[in-house]
Amino acid sequence: MNLTEYHYEILNILNKKYPKSLRKNSLLALLSNKNSDKFDREIKYLEEYKLLEEKVFGAGELQIFSVQFPILISLSLKITEDGINVLRAKKREGKDL
Repeated sequence: MNLTEYHYEILNILNKKYPKSLRKNSLLALLSNKNSDKFDREIKYLEEYKLLEEKVFGAGELQIFSVQFPILISLSLKITEDGINVLRAKKREGKDL
């Protein structure tokens, strides 16, 4: 796992809001680099390593030709315990967050 300063910035912001969560737009607005394409890619990377999680709300189901599809709405992002541990490890190394 190769985390950049951008990843640490995302985790640090979410950690300050812990145990609350932030909507993606709110988190993007707080970042120094507001490039939405990069943001989405890096969020997927952090989710892959289970450092943050997306809270999803089920809004119901859509039925098309007798096949039901769930309608999912992404509400927010939240740092996981693993993400908090990564931040603590970096702080122990003496690096500024």
